[in-house]
Amino acid sequence: MLDRGHVIIPIKGLIRGKSRLAAHLPSMSVYLLNLANLDRTVRAAVEFFGPDRCVVVSPCKLTCDTVRLMGLRVLFQDLDDGLNAGVEYARAHVRAAGASTITVLPVDLAHVSAVTLQAALGRCMGPGLAAVVPDTDAQGTNLLSMPADFDLMFAFGCGSFESHLRQLRAGGLSVRVAEPCALQEDIDTIEQLRRVCDTSQDAVLSIPMCHVAPYTKHRSHFEF
Repeated sequence: MLDRGHVIIPIKGLIRGKSRLAAHLPSMSVYLLNLANLDRTVRAAVEFFGPDRCVVVSPCKLTCDTVRLMGLRVLFQDLDDGLNAGVEYARAHVRAAGASTITVLPVDLAHVSAVTLQAALGRCMGPGLAAVVPDTDAQGTNLLSMPADFDLMFAFGCGSFESHLRQLRAGGLSVRVAEPCALQEDIDTIEQLRRVCDTSQDAVLSIPMCHVAPYTKHRSHFEF
């Protein structure tokens, strides 16, 4: 059976995340959007990687508490020193746990699911293999998978796609650039949010309003 390794899900926080939307949406709407993004991403990661292979990292205590209610491992980033530092912190954790492959999965991908993860990653997971998904502008990195022992310097943000791709290739890895790909659609701006809401058949803003029941191997999904 293919070893899909571990997945790291970094999130700034349920309150402070998606700050660029704060000028356009009420604070409660931003919170609920962040919660919906987290829920959708966790569901996809659990189905594709398995609950024991998922790690969320965040400097937000509310987010950490929410993830614990979901039954997943969470790392509190107490220094709050940025997404890249958080991913590096989580990488050290999963390496120590014996990870073979590391996938970094941002929390704001509109169409993330086990199916879209399979389409993007395929069988590009293993020794000497890497996969990267750019955003729609080919500036940011929407998905990154590589061997756990590869010492890549994380550079998430504008320009990260070229930086990550250059490092992977310079390190001798066989890299799959997955595009076009459903995972290229992220939600950073109000225009992107409107476009996703107008075109998606998925309930991107289907907000869970009840308590989160812990995931177990006997459930196919979370219950609300």
